[in-house]
Amino acid sequence: MITPERCRGARAILDWTRSDLSQASKVKEGTIKAFETGISSPTTDTIGALLNAFEISGIVFTEDGLKQIKTARIELTGDNWYLDGLDDVYQSLKANPGEFLLMYADDALSPPEVNDKIREIRSLDGVSMRQLIEEGNRYLLGETSEYRYVSKEHFQNNVILLYADKVLLCVSGNDEGLILKEPDLNETLKGTFDNLWNIGNEPEGTDAKERF
Repeated sequence: MITPERCRGARAILDWTRSDLSQASKVKEGTIKAFETGISSPTTDTIGALLNAFEISGIVFTEDGLKQIKTARIELTGDNWYLDGLDDVYQSLKANPGEFLLMYADDALSPPEVNDKIREIRSLDGVSMRQLIEEGNRYLLGETSEYRYVSKEHFQNNVILLYADKVLLCVSGNDEGLILKEPDLNETLKGTFDNLWNIGNEPEGTDAKERF
């Protein structure tokens, strides 16, 4: 069970402000403040949203308190599941800047709201981005140096995102997602990414009018 004290404690472990928790959980900052200060009690849906946000980041609430775990898993569903996943990418890289790697991506298929969220991620200090795309794809929103081709024979249709110590898998025909806070798996897939990157060719140009 999450209490005001545990909510504040979980934020402290993650070094999150109320604004950070609000962005991660989609719960209004004022609602979080009212809960943490004992002014009001949140709804069941609000509690669930807060718990999900913490669990994605490896915070588990127990009968005795709370603890930070190495691994965690959460399913992403609904119409905005991919945006929810990108919100976690943003929060994770804001706390631990580094590379944002996209395997088997296609910029041409991303709607405007997805591109806007990626722009937010790219604007974070210390964050860089690389993508593996299908051979021949010339719709690139970033610089050509950020892309490498994967042969049509080996190009997969399901996107994989690698960031911080997490993996986001697009499953069920890209209609759902699964976030895994699995540092070992993250490192393994980063190795696979780099192997494909090293043998892939850089695109010679882009036909996209829109750019990151």
